[in-house]
Amino acid sequence: KCDIWSLGVVIYVLLSGGFHPFMDKDLDKVRKNVENAQWSFEPLNEWAAISDDAKDFIMNCMNPDPNERYDYDQLLEHEWLQNLESNECVPLTRKAVQTRNKSVPRIEMDMGFAFNKGAAGIY
Repeated sequence: KCDIWSLGVVIYVLLSGGFHPFMDKDLDKVRKNVENAQWSFEPLNEWAAISDDAKDFIMNCMNPDPNERYDYDQLLEHEWLQNLESNECVPLTRKAVQTRNKSVPRIEMDMGFAFNKGAAGIY
């Protein structure tokens, strides 16, 4: 069931365009947010175009109670996957990707991650 939770986090990041559900400048707060399952669909403007089915899928993946969290079979039957059409996918613009990629090192450094020149250069 921890794989399902991780899947929810990954889908959250992908659909939000790179935002992390537990993000905070204070790394201790990030840890507490993870431990206490404190997260929301923010920033709101990034989630405005995301369907309620997609959000429900994420919520069922990231349910803090492993006994209530969906399993693989339930996820495969979820409305979001069942009703997903390829023409509903909205690609990120090059500008949006470049803007977000430039902000990643700053965000991670604010959170206390150290970079060497090689790693920072990939952004």
